[in-house]
Amino acid sequence: LTCDRRLGIALALVKRMEEWCREQGAMYSYIATEKDNEASVNLFTKRLEYVKFRTPTILVQPIYAKAKRLNSRVRIVEVKQSEERYREVFKKVEFFPKDVDAIMRSRLHKGTWMAMWKDEEGIRDGRSWAMLSVWMCNEIFKLQLKGASWRVRGVVSIARLLGRLMPGVSIPTPPDVFRPFGLHLAYGLHAHGDRSSGQLLTELLWFAHNLAKEDGCAVLATELGSGDPLKPHVPHWSSLSCDEDLWCLKCLSSSCTTTSMETSWSTTPPPTSIFVDPRDF
Repeated sequence: LTCDRRLGIALALVKRMEEWCREQGAMYSYIATEKDNEASVNLFTKRLEYVKFRTPTILVQPIYAKAKRLNSRVRIVEVKQSEERYREVFKKVEFFPKDVDAIMRSRLHKGTWMAMWKDEEGIRDGRSWAMLSVWMCNEIFKLQLKGASWRVRGVVSIARLLGRLMPGVSIPTPPDVFRPFGLHLAYGLHAHGDRSSGQLLTELLWFAHNLAKEDGCAVLATELGSGDPLKPHVPHWSSLSCDEDLWCLKCLSSSCTTTSMETSWSTTPPPTSIFVDPRDF
């Protein structure tokens, strides 16, 4: 299906979407787009009066040909009642979903895990830990990179073959993104404590990498606030990641205006951490 651009189709679709949101009682509408997508940014900010709000970072880690060996000093356990801990940790974060329990009950929520040092298991106060959840985007959509030359495809295939043949070690290998592939999203990232809690988060993300490999995914993605101190501890390839995504927001209620929103938010510094609702990814 093809059609000519600049016919106002996108504009009409967004306006109808906003009408539906108002009918459902929504006070705000927000969109996420690439910062460099000039056509999309102009549509929302110039024609539809959306306000540029936040510029989070999307970090992408390829799934290697072999599973990553984890640190034997770290214990990783699954957390069953994770919504209560998330409410405690993220209660002051912008747009934290009130129905976080519905996210945890979704069939796409693979689980929530916590990492801690084994020699601190008996310690209560002062214990370091990290946690995250995994969302199975591969269950609802696939991606594919087209247009790559046979030479590039061949190099990737050889690199992954060598990665599988290396005995007892997982080496960095590019993902096979030239066929339809799925991904997992790591969300709700949090680290606590003074003793190398960032390292615990790194181990937890490698654990998530191995889960994604078991499910046949090609990449593991996560989204963080632009100034999140956890970013250096997130394994990722810069060539696959996006330093600045763009979130835009619009008030749908008559109780506020775009001007008042822009004035209020421009004077409010962006938070260091965010909770990304995986249903929006």
